[in-house]
Amino acid sequence: MVSGTGGMEVGSIDIHTAPARFGAVGGDISMHTGSAHEATSGTIALQTGVGDQAGSVTIGVGNSLGESAGRISIVGGTSVHSTGFGGGVDIVSGSGAMG
Repeated sequence: MVSGTGGMEVGSIDIHTAPARFGAVGGDISMHTGSAHEATSGTIALQTGVGDQAGSVTIGVGNSLGESAGRISIVGGTSVHSTGFGGGVDIVSGSGAMG
């Protein structure tokens, strides 16, 4: 999916499910790559573009009107190979002249 033609202002792309009616469950949004046998499966990259002021990436869970709010899980992959290593999880801050 691509939005706009690269002019002065490029449009947004919104992906969302419709609101649920009272008592109904809201829809899910899933993204995944296909599996690969004896090869590398695909990668999912979520990144903003370069600019005079780069955009942000926000991952959040909606507020709960009930007892429990949702959680965010970031999980590295599991290797089933006899000498394999599990996938890591890295969270790294950016750098700049002032810190």
